[in-house]
Amino acid sequence: MLTSSIAGIVEKSKVIDGSSIKEGDVVLAITSNGLHTNDYSLVRLLMDKMPQIKLDKIDGLTFIEQIMKPHTPYYRSIKGLFDKDVIHGMAHITGGGIEGNLCRVIPDGLSAQIDLSKLKILDIFKYIRDNGNISDEEML
Repeated sequence: MLTSSIAGIVEKSKVIDGSSIKEGDVVLAITSNGLHTNDYSLVRLLMDKMPQIKLDKIDGLTFIEQIMKPHTPYYRSIKGLFDKDVIHGMAHITGGGIEGNLCRVIPDGLSAQIDLSKLKILDIFKYIRDNGNISDEEML
C-alpha cells in the first residue's frame, strides 16, 4: 500500500478556521479533476457489478485512466487570495458531500445556500451516476 499526505505550517493569526465567516459571504467551489479519497468505494462496487466499464472511454480516456488521475493540488487555484484576507473558511468536500462537510466550517446560526446549477459536473461523475443508477442526492 502506498499513501501520501501533505502538512504545512501557518502562523496562528493566519489560521482559516471558519470563525470569521459572516452573513453575506459567498461560497466558491473549485472543480476537482476527478475522483479522490472516498469516491473509490463506490467505484469499486460499480466495477464489480460491471467489469466491462474499465475500458469505456470518457473524454478520450478509459474509465481506469479517468479514475487514476492524480489528485489536484488546489492550493495553486487559491494561493493569490491568502494575502488579501478574503478567505473566511474552507471545506474539503469528500465523503459526506457538500451537506456533510460544509457545515463543519460554518458558524452556528448561519447556513449556506448552494446553487447546484452553477456547479460543473465532470463527465466521469455523470458516467458513474448514469451507469450505476445512482441518485443525484447520493452523488452529492
